[in-house]
Amino acid sequence: EELSAETSCWLFIGAQHAAARGSPIHYASPRLRRDGGPETNDLATNLLQLIKQVEDRRRIDVMELQKNLREMELHKSALSQQVFELEMRVQNEQQKHRQDQERLIEYAERLGISEA
Repeated sequence: EELSAETSCWLFIGAQHAAARGSPIHYASPRLRRDGGPETNDLATNLLQLIKQVEDRRRIDVMELQKNLREMELHKSALSQQVFELEMRVQNEQQKHRQDQERLIEYAERLGISEA
């Protein structure tokens, strides 16, 4: 108020902290209120609308990030399941390979074939 009185300016200040839960605050100098007429009220209304839009965008961004996170977690879970299944297949194939190797050694011993 001192600034507007000292400079004889039309002054409007609006502010809203990003983490605030209440309405934004604003100040219109007496000269602006007097000379600006009803349009001065429009400044405050526009500030409120702007803050609401910013908050809505932030909410939408958070919701979009949450949706993306859920999708990535589902994808990760599906990939983890695939990895598990592939690891089981590898273990089964390794077991079969060991059994086949044991059978070959057994057959070689029966036939009197020695490994060199």
